[in-house]
Amino acid sequence: MAYKLLGKNFTPPDVIAKVTGKAKYADDFHVDGWFLATDAVEKIQLVIEPLKR
Repeated sequence: MAYKLLGKNFTPPDVIAKVTGKAKYADDFHVDGWFLATDAVEKIQLVIEPLKR
């Protein structure tokens, strides 16, 4: 299968969606109630900052 495309002009089927910005990535999806690790780090930093001073 992979060798069938070697040396030929090939345009991936998702290239138009990526270029126009219509492609969806994992970071594009947000659900209410989700608590992400980045949220936890930001909240911990907010708590620790005043304690450092």
